[in-house]
Amino acid sequence: ELDEVTMVGLEGEKTIYFGATQRIATPAGSRTSLADLIRSRLSELRAAASELRTPNSEPRTHSSLRTPNSEPRTHSSLRTPHSEHLPGSSLRIAFLTPTRIRVDGDLQAGMSFEMLVRNLLRRISLLCAVHGRAPLQLNYRELIEFAGSVKTVSSQLRWCDWERYSNRQQTKMKLGGFVGEIEYDGEISDEFLSLIVAGELLHVGGGTSFGLGRYELTGGLL
Repeated sequence: ELDEVTMVGLEGEKTIYFGATQRIATPAGSRTSLADLIRSRLSELRAAASELRTPNSEPRTHSSLRTPNSEPRTHSSLRTPHSEHLPGSSLRIAFLTPTRIRVDGDLQAGMSFEMLVRNLLRRISLLCAVHGRAPLQLNYRELIEFAGSVKTVSSQLRWCDWERYSNRQQTKMKLGGFVGEIEYDGEISDEFLSLIVAGELLHVGGGTSFGLGRYELTGGLL
């Protein structure tokens, strides 16, 4: 039973559907692109990271995710401002709901950074192709190879089983996955940060329509 629907915007979340009334109401002028949401989130991360930035630290100068002919704030790309970049090389992520990642059909109990990037590229590319104005303009092979240089330095992941009942199949289905925190260390470029921030909103892995694969950045960026 659908109880409530909320809409994510730059001002936070707003409820646009209540199950009790079975009515949906979207505020006028409320459309927000994924690019705007990414920019807003990265600005928060920059503000937090700037407090820990040393006076002589140098910003990174990697290009950001973009689609052809994209313009800031007017295109549904993943482009981020290039005037500022987050310092550092470590990243901590908390997986909040069971995350289901398959490799050659087998569910994984852990997540390397390369695996995270592969799955985010797959999910976001598909969504941009179906719902966006243009496909992502990226060198996928180069990004995946670069992601392989980022190492896992700490992992507190654990398996969490979850069941749902399928009316179509008339049976219970197990949709378990891993939850917990993991920390990566290496050169975390702006391309990776844009992907990861997009994944905070869109989730990663299988079963995302049920809320699986939800995660958030919890620290690092030092």
